[in-house]
Amino acid sequence: MVDNFKQRVEQAVRDELMDAARYTRMALRAPNPELRAILQSIAADENGHARTFAAIANLDPVGLGAAEREEERESFPEGLRRAIQGELEAVAEYAQLAQMAPNPELRNLIISIVADELGHARILAAVMALRPHQGLG
Repeated sequence: MVDNFKQRVEQAVRDELMDAARYTRMALRAPNPELRAILQSIAADENGHARTFAAIANLDPVGLGAAEREEERESFPEGLRRAIQGELEAVAEYAQLAQMAPNPELRNLIISIVADELGHARILAAVMALRPHQGLG
């Protein structure tokens, strides 16, 4: 179980780094400064999560790098939909990871990341709901 836990934590580092890069790219295309700031803040959170998971697994997150996802040129609303889905998938994965944690301290740390990811999904869903008023298509 320990090996599986460590492998899943290593994958979480890579996923968080990829998500941070995704949000950074989305921020560059954001239609207004407020949305740009929201996306930059989420990107910073994801980088923080990568560092936290790296510390749990005694890894150097810089050495892992983030493989670029093959993404077609998606519309901004499609990018938001995919981001919401990704955040919800992270909630499910990290909830399982928290259950596997070898001690209560790590479990609580991972649960705090779960809460962040759920918060990101809520924020992005609110942005989607406002999109006709924000010029998001």
